[in-house]
Amino acid sequence: MRRTREISCKFNLEPQDCDWLIATLGRYGAEPLGETKDFALYLDAPDAAIGNHGLALGIHRAGEITSDDVKTAVDKAARGLPAPNGWMRLVEPLSAATPVGARRWLQSLLRRQDAQQSLRVLFQIETQGSRWRVTAGGANAEISLDRARIAANRKQASFAIVTFGCKASPAADFFRFLTEICGPTKLRMSAEGIALRGYRFCGNLRDSHVSAFPPKLATNMDAATAFRTIARACFDQFLLNEAAIRLTREREAVHQCRVALRRLSTGLRLFSSLVSGPGRDELRPELKQLAAHLQKARDLDVLTAEVI
Repeated sequence: MRRTREISCKFNLEPQDCDWLIATLGRYGAEPLGETKDFALYLDAPDAAIGNHGLALGIHRAGEITSDDVKTAVDKAARGLPAPNGWMRLVEPLSAATPVGARRWLQSLLRRQDAQQSLRVLFQIETQGSRWRVTAGGANAEISLDRARIAANRKQASFAIVTFGCKASPAADFFRFLTEICGPTKLRMSAEGIALRGYRFCGNLRDSHVSAFPPKLATNMDAATAFRTIARACFDQFLLNEAAIRLTREREAVHQCRVALRRLSTGLRLFSSLVSGPGRDELRPELKQLAAHLQKARDLDVLTAEVI
């Protein structure tokens, strides 16, 4: 009997390719599940202390919104006042690398009156969401497409994030469907959320690279779940740094990508009795090839920094 579990995969998508995705889902007989609209204002101190602790703090409102609604919310947020009627407070991790104690730190910070009054709107994001359900080849998948527009410091940008999820299908069927539908030139796997995209767009974070962080293991996990948790942390670290390289060309992000690959390779060896089959044999040479490309980039960084 094939095992089933909840799986989720996130991808970046260029805004101009959203129509391609919608048309592709239509060919698979996708069932629309609804549309949503959300407008969020993200708040932080002048030094972006909250974002640099791995959290996003803000207020958001669902549905249609007018310019007067936004102005009222911005004015109140700038004075440290509670959110106006119809707005909800949001606190969310920027990524899987957010420290475990970050929320406790934020609660302590917000109990200080001076800290509340120092909060300002860093950026705003308007998001239009679309959801579908697809049944194909034994896979029951739900797809969420978020088309977002960010505004900050008189700058604007648009981006899109698509998430494929499955709760009741065998993993092999889901990944087979994902391989069929994902055009490699259109979708790029990602570990970034909307708020992190906002912080990186504004350039408010001290570091764009992400160092190794501990996987969220629990004492009651079986070995298979532990391996998946460790592997997921390695993939998240790699993808977060891959995005940083594209954005900033930071040399430390290149090094952290190599660290993530070494951690994954170690995990594969440690749990070798659980990881078997042709997929593992195909993965190993690909990991080595990718590591070799990163080694060349790292060697060039060392040459330019320490020799030239």
